Amino acid sequence: MAAPTYSWNSITAGQCDADSPLDETLMEAIRQNLIHIEEWLGDGYTAAKDHDHDNVNSKSVVLGDGVVVQAKLSTTTGSVSKTVSNSNYGQSGILPGGEYGFTPVFKGSNTDIAHRGFYDDNLSTSYTATGCRFYGNGSSGTGYAQQRYVQASPPYMIGNVRWGHFLFVLRNVSTGEIVSAYEAEDPPWAYNGAVWLPKDDKGRIEAVPHPFADYWSKDPSTDGLEICLVDLRDYDTAKWRADNLKQGKGILEDLQGNVSPGDERSHASLQIPETPGFTDRVKIRARV
Repeated sequence: MAAPTYSWNSITAGQCDADSPLDETLMEAIRQNLIHIEEWLGDGYTAAKDHDHDNVNSKSVVLGDGVVVQAKLSTTTGSVSKTVSNSNYGQSGILPGGEYGFTPVFKGSNTDIAHRGFYDDNLSTSYTATGCRFYGNGSSGTGYAQQRYVQASPPYMIGNVRWGHFLFVLRNVSTGEIVSAYEAEDPPWAYNGAVWLPKDDKGRIEAVPHPFADYWSKDPSTDGLEICLVDLRDYDTAKWRADNLKQGKGILEDLQGNVSPGDERSHASLQIPETPGFTDRVKIRARV
């Protein structure tokens, strides 16, 4: 068998077979390829550890103007709602995006529902999360706000259970009416509250245990209400949202009558540790 001919930077897997002679030509080609790799990487960079783009082990990554365009930004939407009576104001749950959220868009169940700002009571002296203020301007109904926000943290664990989509409702126990609601791929504590803690840290959940700020320190049962986290882990929420989008509506517009008082799931059965504000305020129910 004639010896194969090798040239600069030309060695391929098929050429280095068991029958190829280990001669001067082959060894020179291997040496030249190693030199080529070193020169391509640059002699100012070391292979002491994996590339981390710290300008020592590899060059830093610099994005040019216009590189991160709208389609490449990881965003999603979440919604809140509040039912109000005629000539009365009502405050929704906090918006999901926190400081990472864009200006929300609004709609009402009828044209008498008005949006009147982002707070109800006097402001705190520290920066706090807020919801949307709605007004029944001639009749009762429900106001909805949808917010797009930059998403960075899924998936989420509550205790030992992975959660895929979050639907919280503030519900009248006797009538079943949904007073206020929140739905998003991220929980309310993701971008509100103690954001310096790890995303699934119990302390972070304690800081914002649910989206209804009026009941962070007050028991909702004193007003005849209950807070529920609806278990949607086995439900195709992506299809639900997509089907509703075709009709120009969101998930929260489907809720009335769909969250029953039955099928409550214990925190212990879901291996959720005692978390003040969450385990003593939030019930977990299946969607029916």
